[in-house]
Amino acid sequence: MPEDDMATTLDGLSWQDIAPSFLRYANLAYGKSPLIHHLWRKLQLSTEQTVSLLEPMTNIAITGPENSGKSVLNDALQVRIREHSYKLPEPSTDAERDLITIGKWSKVVTVIPGQEVRQKDVWQKKAFSENGRLAGVVFVANWGYMYPRSKAVREKFLKEAPELQRLRTKMLSAEADEFRKICVEIRKFHQVSKRPVWFIVAVSKADLYYDRLSDAESYYSLDAKPSSKTLSNGTRSFYSIYRDEIAQRVGSDNIRATSLPVSSFVENFEWGDEVARGSISDADRRALLNHFIATMNIMSA
Repeated sequence: MPEDDMATTLDGLSWQDIAPSFLRYANLAYGKSPLIHHLWRKLQLSTEQTVSLLEPMTNIAITGPENSGKSVLNDALQVRIREHSYKLPEPSTDAERDLITIGKWSKVVTVIPGQEVRQKDVWQKKAFSENGRLAGVVFVANWGYMYPRSKAVREKFLKEAPELQRLRTKMLSAEADEFRKICVEIRKFHQVSKRPVWFIVAVSKADLYYDRLSDAESYYSLDAKPSSKTLSNGTRSFYSIYRDEIAQRVGSDNIRATSLPVSSFVENFEWGDEVARGSISDADRRALLNHFIATMNIMSA
């Protein structure tokens, strides 16, 4: 599909319209793995552990809270997920490095750990270095469907918030705090480097709320002003944080930003005695991912 047609397709598309629109392009981006991707990855990424001078700089950083699904999203982008054989990754204590083809070029993707470990600070500083080559940032959110990796902390949360809705309220607050920190990092990077950066909030686990996409869109939209700067649970809206930290200080033309739903892997979410069941067709899941990749292409152009 020509780039101009793609730009028209993406312009103003609501979350509920994404899958029906992109089902026509089932092979778009998804499943493409050019030979240059593998050769370049093999040559540079496999040698960076032993030859630090060859360590390629980060072009795209995937960030977000711990256990938000950053590694799973990266696996989906790398076409490593097969529904019947995929095993969810263990908690990441170090950065994950991969390549993705955006447009005509292979970009280095760094998945920054969400846990408060030393490597999180190390790789975040590398990604947002003033001498770096950062072009885009993906922040992985979950609409509150998330809990701590630590068993002890999880048990503590279960006592404090035994109902799923209370857990989600707690997680949404923590997610917003992490989002603000990343917005600050992006703003600082641009102010020093003077280079444009694109920014996508990837609202993952869409299979858990596929019948309520419009509600999630209202919550995470960076374009539409919500009815209140602060949500009912006291958490600042994503729109408010983005506006205050980036749009009003740097300008939306210099940092292009949007939010999109994505479902990397279908899995039920259990909390206490409650179960939120994942429900989405394989075709719709691929369509959301196709749209996500197409948006990365357009924003990188």
